Amino acid sequence: MGMVFPESGDNLLRHPSQLYEALFEGLLLFAVANSLFFLTRIRLYHGALTGIAVMWYGIARFFVEFFREPDYQIGYLWLDLTMGQLLSIPMVLLGMLVYLGALNLKFNTKSVT
Repeated sequence: MGMVFPESGDNLLRHPSQLYEALFEGLLLFAVANSLFFLTRIRLYHGALTGIAVMWYGIARFFVEFFREPDYQIGYLWLDLTMGQLLSIPMVLLGMLVYLGALNLKFNTKSVT
């Protein structure tokens, strides 16, 4: 399963990574975020959903990069990871930080009456 991208010049079948990006970074992220917002109490934790969305995007981007051709001018970098995968790692960590900060903020705030 795949398609030939004429600009690649080698006539090899490739996965259209744009479809995976649209699915994982668009449709599924939207479905998960809406489900969490409306079906759980996560909306009470200000910033928690943002942290989850950033983590999801980073994980999805890391996964989709396996199906992409690496950037011509960069290629594979450390541990055979692409630039997109390496940039996804801090994104996941930042999302975790935001999520944990939102949980910590909720438990450490005192109501002012």
